[in-house]
Amino acid sequence: MVYRKCIVYLMFYIVHLSAAGYTIPTYRCNDEQKCIKEFGSIAGTSVSSNVFPTLNHCRLLCGKFGPLWPRPTGRVELGKTTTAINLSTIKFEQFTSNLTAEGLKLLEEIEKYFLFTLRREYRQQTFYSNTTPMSLVVKMYASGDNTTNIEWSTDESYKLHVSIDNITTVVATIEAATVFGVRHGCETLLQLFTVVKEANSIPSLHMLSEAVITDQPAYAHRGLLIDTARNYIPINSLKRQLDAMAASKMNVLHWHLTDTQSFPIQLNRVAEMASYGAYDSSAVYSPNDVRKLIRYAKNRGIRVILELDAPAHAGEIDDYVIKIILIPLIISLYSLQTFHDHFQAMDGNGVPTKASEIWLFVLISNHGDIFVSNLHAGN
Repeated sequence: MVYRKCIVYLMFYIVHLSAAGYTIPTYRCNDEQKCIKEFGSIAGTSVSSNVFPTLNHCRLLCGKFGPLWPRPTGRVELGKTTTAINLSTIKFEQFTSNLTAEGLKLLEEIEKYFLFTLRREYRQQTFYSNTTPMSLVVKMYASGDNTTNIEWSTDESYKLHVSIDNITTVVATIEAATVFGVRHGCETLLQLFTVVKEANSIPSLHMLSEAVITDQPAYAHRGLLIDTARNYIPINSLKRQLDAMAASKMNVLHWHLTDTQSFPIQLNRVAEMASYGAYDSSAVYSPNDVRKLIRYAKNRGIRVILELDAPAHAGEIDDYVIKIILIPLIISLYSLQTFHDHFQAMDGNGVPTKASEIWLFVLISNHGDIFVSNLHAGN
């Protein structure tokens, strides 16, 4: 009964608005440079009057920083007009020096990421306009440092310049010292798009016509820690989290992979550790899963630090596994006499013991490509 009353009230409200000449909400950029929702007739409104049919359109043209997040740390000049863009004619041009094959591959992945993100965001829209959409050319200059790994010292700064080159083309120029700076510039460029509902036209894809942005991170380490030892998280969910981190220009994922609660990674030499230590057989990451996720993150400007809390924090692996796997391994490399003195991960002074050395040996000897440069070995 209550449900029917709500429907009746809603229909009455809609009829009342229609009779009064009101339509969907509009958004006005007020004197404080904030987008405020208003209810009123959209007839006669235009961009010049600071009234917009959608919130995203308003955010793109309202205020000094518009929709940019995080806010750039340097110069920001955003135009106040948009241009219709043909999504199918976006092109990339690379201008590089000193880049390795790995660096060129990263640039190609950045291009794929840009197009994939843009199409995913606006895939439901029909891209036509009252005017002929322009083509977009993205020029990427990576001149200088040829690093292809994210470190605290990596230069992630960039300069982005957007302008109309002629009556048919918008040019976005990104200048950076490294491919990771270029990546951040592309991420910022993605924020300058929106869907515009023009008068007597269906929605069309638009981007800001002019922009000058200079930016560099305020902090070298911009990280997030995810604990999959206590709560298993599927790879696809981790990828979505990396996408969100990339959109915010975060650059470190600290992956707390194992702990006392579970050991969800398959290691070839000690495969039983996952068999007995994971929550169940479906809650296990293979070495290939880890490799692919590290690569997925790198293409988004993110370094993955793998934390394996072992041998001490491996309580879910019961005494049987310890006796069958770790003890024979230690004895085979050392002696039974020294086993009891060195089984703990650290001695009373916090110095790593033989058990920690053997644990690192197990990791690096089997999966060195994963763990050598990305390992946080907890105890």
